[in-house]
Amino acid sequence: MREYLNNLPTKEIIERLLAGKIAKNDLGRTLYAINGVLCGSIPNEKTVIGACVGVSDFENLYFEEPEKLKIEVGKCYKTRDGRKAFISSINNDSEFPFRGIIIGFDSTDKWLENGKFNVYQSENDLDLISEWSDDDVAED
Repeated sequence: MREYLNNLPTKEIIERLLAGKIAKNDLGRTLYAINGVLCGSIPNEKTVIGACVGVSDFENLYFEEPEKLKIEVGKCYKTRDGRKAFISSINNDSEFPFRGIIIGFDSTDKWLENGKFNVYQSENDLDLISEWSDDDVAED
């Protein structure tokens, strides 16, 4: 899903860039931050550090955000490291409401509504990243 910069507050744009997100457009132009300094690049040209030369050079920039995963009981999902996870129940009174198993593991695991396995890590091998497809091959 594309989130165009012209539809976002400036503060949010800056926060996302400083957090490591990259804004881009269909012409290959990008806007990003390196050590807190905003930088932009235009294909076949050098990186412009600290300022955008012309706003028209960076029109139609967007952040590419993945579609939000909707987790449902009774379905299987792919983990970040390629394993198959089955969601067996939900407990809406818990911080980690979704319960299930990783196929091949003996323990029950739990996930946040957004599929994250560990709230303290930006990424974890056991995060749920997509619904399981018959084309996926489980990692043992």
